[in-house]
Amino acid sequence: MRQIFRKVGYHIPIVYMIVSANPKMIMSASLSAQPIIHVSGLAEKMEHLYKQHQQVCLSEKALRELSKYILKMHKPTQWTMDMKMEELKKGVICSKCDYRFVMQYRQGKWRCENCGEVDNQAFNDALKDYRYMYGELISNSLFQDFFGISCSKTVYKILKSLQLQEVGAKKNRKYIIK
Repeated sequence: MRQIFRKVGYHIPIVYMIVSANPKMIMSASLSAQPIIHVSGLAEKMEHLYKQHQQVCLSEKALRELSKYILKMHKPTQWTMDMKMEELKKGVICSKCDYRFVMQYRQGKWRCENCGEVDNQAFNDALKDYRYMYGELISNSLFQDFFGISCSKTVYKILKSLQLQEVGAKKNRKYIIK
């Protein structure tokens, strides 16, 4: 960004910073000199920067021109996944066990066989993961495979309880995950 600004004749202060949104992040003392903050401290840091850099560097017109220039330079790259889908862990993963164990569906609840944790929210997270990995459509058989449930009637009941929009009928029925 600094090179771009200089190229078009603007000298704007640039501050580099890493902002982590991970609530479990623990910074070791060796990182204390690095520009790393937790998202909870971002507002305070921004206020400090506003006080430190009060001089207006660009007029609104110049800012619009600069943004057009930057957008014109932008060339998005097509991201391709360099891993095989079969390498990804399927199912509802137990967060209490650091995502190492797959939870089982028993008597209407998702339970970790390792620690005994019951976590139905983990199912919602897994459903989102499915959508990100495979797309928004899921069938009864795909649901069975991904979530490791052998009984198609159980899967049908779960899918019906989610009140998802249906596409197709009978064997061709798919559900749209929003």
